[in-house]
Amino acid sequence: MAIRILIAEGHRMMRDGLASILRQAGGFDVVAETSEAEETLQAFQGCLPDVVLLSMGLKGVSAADIVRLLVQRKADARILLLAADEPRHKLNEALSAGALGLLSQAATENDLLEAIGVVARGGSYVYTPHLPPSQPPAAPSPKASIEQLSPREREVLRLIADGKSSKEIANLLSLEVETVRSYRKTMMKKLGASNAATVTLAAVAAGVMGASGESSPAAGQPRATERNDS
Repeated sequence: MAIRILIAEGHRMMRDGLASILRQAGGFDVVAETSEAEETLQAFQGCLPDVVLLSMGLKGVSAADIVRLLVQRKADARILLLAADEPRHKLNEALSAGALGLLSQAATENDLLEAIGVVARGGSYVYTPHLPPSQPPAAPSPKASIEQLSPREREVLRLIADGKSSKEIANLLSLEVETVRSYRKTMMKKLGASNAATVTLAAVAAGVMGASGESSPAAGQPRATERNDS
């Protein structure tokens, strides 16, 4: 069955380009295209798509507010943010509001298709090659935030950033699943993260290393998590 997509993008050329990519790829059904916030909310309620491709630069209201309104209408709304050069705190706000994914304008067509597939299954996907500086300047940097974590919490963070579920992390670290979930909860509170996507964004921004001690994918590499916490 085709994945039903709502494209919310203010620029006609970008909107047409996204629709063309999806139609040519096959397996996707573009059920609505919108250019403004109010129009997006109406279209969403009318067609209840599987995935919303939401431009961070949509006029009318902030991306975080649009995400909240979409989630209010459907608790399991699956939203993939399309970012340009927004500051990190804006990205975090939109992800914390309930978006499952974040895709930079530097992403390829293959990245787009992969991200939609992951988000449609309820997973998280973050692709941010060039993270803009955090605003306001007084906000703690990702590195400073991650330094608050215990060694074990950092291990859990690295594995989450590598796309591992709580069950997989428990197996890798020889821990009980509930113990991993406890570490995860404490770690997310320290980072001010509300879901796997915001955790992954913090890890990418801070250049977290892989669990094996080798470098995990660079900030320009996609980070996908198929399950939020299973």
